[in-house]
Amino acid sequence: MKLLNIALSAGLLLGAVSCTKMEDEADYHGKISNPLGQRVHLKFFSTISDYEKDQNPVKTLTIEPNSALEVPQEFEAGTTYYLDWYSEDYRYTNWTRNGDNSFTVANIYPELDPVMTISSTRNPTRLLCLDGDQQSTTWIAYDAVNWSSSVWSSLMEHRKFHKFVFRRDFTGTYYSIETPGDTSEIHFTYFANFNSWATPQNTVINMEFPQLGLFPSLTNQSGIYPIYSETDTLRTNNSFIGSEGYTYYFKKI
Repeated sequence: MKLLNIALSAGLLLGAVSCTKMEDEADYHGKISNPLGQRVHLKFFSTISDYEKDQNPVKTLTIEPNSALEVPQEFEAGTTYYLDWYSEDYRYTNWTRNGDNSFTVANIYPELDPVMTISSTRNPTRLLCLDGDQQSTTWIAYDAVNWSSSVWSSLMEHRKFHKFVFRRDFTGTYYSIETPGDTSEIHFTYFANFNSWATPQNTVINMEFPQLGLFPSLTNQSGIYPIYSETDTLRTNNSFIGSEGYTYYFKKI
């Protein structure tokens, strides 16, 4: 019986030492892996509002090409941040309104790395809507097409004025002139969709106009018109502007 008591006491002692050792170890939150051949910039925000306005980042980091970076040790396990990341050329990003941009800090063993891998799927929406890392972009109409023929020169000057502004907080404004001297403003919210191939011609900016109940779209056309670069032009679908059914083309200014 004495031998058994000694064995139990020794086991309890070893357990206590083992637990103490684990508690003394620094938290390890894992690494974020960057498989791209260019730098990736990351911004951690504590609220979704700060994320949408690009203000008060808790931490800003840069991951070198084809490497990994450790999640900051000062982050507390269980805390959720909103992560905005983008590549050096802005063609890879997680920026979107209807996506899950949350990042919850965890304590892991190194063999479970990485805790996150940067996506290698191209996403042109940041260039379209933010021109990279700006607060907004502005687009003005420069042509109107009826099927394959331009009708721009036949339009009255006030009918040529159409402008879109896309802002970082996923709000926007559409400006037009229906009658000379009378500029109208219509406000909207938006989100961008792109298919799994992330080809520009399949990128759609869906604009929601609550006061009108409309759901028009702008579609990037560079895949159809190779003379344009990836984010040089947008076009409306032919049911959005006016009753004529023309397709309007826009350029970024």
